[in-house]
Amino acid sequence: MQQEITFKLFGAQHLWTLVIIFISYALVLIYGNKLSKQVKKIISWFIIIGLLGDELLYNILDILNNRWSIQTSLSLHLCGFSIFLVSYTVFTKNKKTFSLCYFWAVGALQAILTPNFTETFPSFRFVQSFLSHGLIIFGVLFLMATEKFRPTWSSLFSSYGITVILVAFIGLFNYFFDTNYMYLCAKPPGFNITSFMSDSFYLPLLFITSFLLMTLFYLPYAIYDWIKANRKV
Repeated sequence: MQQEITFKLFGAQHLWTLVIIFISYALVLIYGNKLSKQVKKIISWFIIIGLLGDELLYNILDILNNRWSIQTSLSLHLCGFSIFLVSYTVFTKNKKTFSLCYFWAVGALQAILTPNFTETFPSFRFVQSFLSHGLIIFGVLFLMATEKFRPTWSSLFSSYGITVILVAFIGLFNYFFDTNYMYLCAKPPGFNITSFMSDSFYLPLLFITSFLLMTLFYLPYAIYDWIKANRKV
């Protein structure tokens, strides 16, 4: 692997990390349902401890290094909420909260494809970011493979509605505490999907794009259901 001084989007370290992550995704989808009950339990705890432990350690190190602040350190971004929701859903096997985890994984996918940090492997920030965001998606895929959970058309719209309500509350928090959680006041740093949007109009476009991405996430199921329904005709 080529040594990199600063993180390069789709550079050698990024690509190798993505390869490892997506191989783990493929493995859990292929073999997840074939695992023993005991192994499934071990993987469940690995996901939960990995997500919560990673988030806790991130905050502890921020406190120890005098970097912790209400402006940047609270878990009020979409992926922050996903960390706790995926942990809860993996622990309880709650089918109702699964759909929200599934659609919120859009944010985690963007985070591993277009990270907004400059540190390279083996820095803590590099490992922490890919571990947390990678485990969010891994947890969702694990539930799909082992519990046969899946989203529905109705859960697509309910999940988007819940997201909009959550955004409204975070918007109020941003207003009163002068923060930028969920990037509602300014675009996220680095290259990402908002890079193609104008600074003055990106927020309405982000709402539209988010719904389109959620719909795209549901598309494989929509196609599968359509094919299955037409085979019976």
